[in-house]
Amino acid sequence: MDNSFINKRIENYIFFDGVNYFDVQQTYDNWLTTSEFNIYKNSFIEIDDLRFELFNKSSVEKLTTFNKKKSLDELELISIHFGLILKNQSDCYFLTTKNHPFNSFFIVKSFSTPKKFIIVYGIGGSRFPESIYVHGIWNLDFIPTWLQNN
Repeated sequence: MDNSFINKRIENYIFFDGVNYFDVQQTYDNWLTTSEFNIYKNSFIEIDDLRFELFNKSSVEKLTTFNKKKSLDELELISIHFGLILKNQSDCYFLTTKNHPFNSFFIVKSFSTPKKFIIVYGIGGSRFPESIYVHGIWNLDFIPTWLQNN
């Protein structure tokens, strides 16, 4: 599969979970400091003085075919290029990983700055979000047509 649109994977960034800042090397995988939505909804990732909100409805998309937010074709391409696993549960497709079998993975697309970024993360918990796994952040050279879709 041609990944020529990917410049590099971002290895160092800052993650803020609404309470605490964390200097991250590669991936972040830990409990949220609080499960209080009004606090963790302020979570963001910072790269080169750019902030990417993780719970902003206008920039975050759930990686599922539920409610037709994503097409199966788009999920297949995202899974191939960004190392995720496509799962089917009652005719609803979603993306996950082997070690983090959450059914709530999200993508943040930031194409409006000179640098183009993709952030993929998952939220887990028994009854409500309790943990977050930042699967990866990629800097893109260009945006393939299939990734431009909302």
